[in-house]
Amino acid sequence: MNCDSFFVFLRKYIPVCVELENRIREVAEFKTYPARTLLLEKGQVCRYFRYIVKGALRTYTYFEGREITTWFELGDYLANPFDSFFLQKPGFEYMETLEETLLLEIPHADYQQLYHDFPEMERFGRLWLEQESAFQVEFFKYYNYLSAAQKFDRLLTYAPDIDQRVKQVHIASFLGIAPETLSRIRANRLKE
Repeated sequence: MNCDSFFVFLRKYIPVCVELENRIREVAEFKTYPARTLLLEKGQVCRYFRYIVKGALRTYTYFEGREITTWFELGDYLANPFDSFFLQKPGFEYMETLEETLLLEIPHADYQQLYHDFPEMERFGRLWLEQESAFQVEFFKYYNYLSAAQKFDRLLTYAPDIDQRVKQVHIASFLGIAPETLSRIRANRLKE
């Protein structure tokens, strides 16, 4: 396997020299996980920097006995819980694959060494975290005041094909609505 898609992703933030490419090729592993593979459990520390080459993941937790989906990542993006990976502390969510998923994985110690040896990687980390933080603020701004249909529309702007790739029950959980309500919203969208 090659790292080309990851290098394209990195180049959105930083220039990537040959030396950095070679080091990443040395430390990165590609792993394919079947659908419904638990990559991280609540209370575990995320030990790998992960880039989704192909596939889909969701994070979720339990609240008052109910499983609640908290986020989705649908390929060509990073899948690194902020708290657990970057701070190396136990996380508060579960992470699972939703479909067969190919990941590029770099152990945390090797990722930190990339920061040390290649200042541009540290710049990448800062720029990506800034962008991700801004996106999260924008996505969830006024979220609690949106109708269920507006929340679904906002989700579709982020992931237009999520409806075809993710189970309705997970989408409904993320939106904080019953699956039947999501079915009605989807049916109304088809009528429009």
